[in-house]
Amino acid sequence: MKIFGIEFWLAREIYNLYHKTHTAPQGHIQSFVLVDDLEEWFPLLPLDLTAINYSDSSLFQTRLDKISEDLNLDLCVRSNECGEFWIYSSSRILGICSIGRPVARFKDKNIFELTRICFLPGFDPKAERKYSYPSKFIKMATDIFRSKNPGSKFVTYIHSDQKGKYLEHAGFTIDKIINYQPGSKGWKTRSSRDDLSSKKRLFKK
Repeated sequence: MKIFGIEFWLAREIYNLYHKTHTAPQGHIQSFVLVDDLEEWFPLLPLDLTAINYSDSSLFQTRLDKISEDLNLDLCVRSNECGEFWIYSSSRILGICSIGRPVARFKDKNIFELTRICFLPGFDPKAERKYSYPSKFIKMATDIFRSKNPGSKFVTYIHSDQKGKYLEHAGFTIDKIINYQPGSKGWKTRSSRDDLSSKKRLFKK
């Protein structure tokens, strides 16, 4: 497994396509990508579902070149067997996460929020015997962030029906259950998802 920083425009596209309950956050301080060791071309994003204007080929190529330089990961646009244009990556992307300023207000200004975590469809840690990948990913991402922002502490949230064991293995502990009032939309940003009445808050010091 390898971990790299990732530009927010690409993280946003991945969240908007693959995250189960939320669209992308408004921004980030830093985002990270978890990449498998297997080097083979994998379809990542259907081009027509992204906000990328492919007609502006120079801008698009600049973005791909910048990502390739930052990640040591090649990206290209090619058509699949159905003739649809997709962005392909030269290595399999397993997941991404983003860290930003917390949405809730905290007196401690050293608290940052792990605003999104998304593992891509097809990644099955149990079936692939990569049990520790999710927890190692989050631990390494927070460690890298903390190395650049000494004294950082982290908060994140999961739905009440999620166990979040990989977060606990990464150093987070559950400290609060937040309940929503009846009739509230709950904690989600996708209208197609069922309302959930509560969420768990986790901290990492």
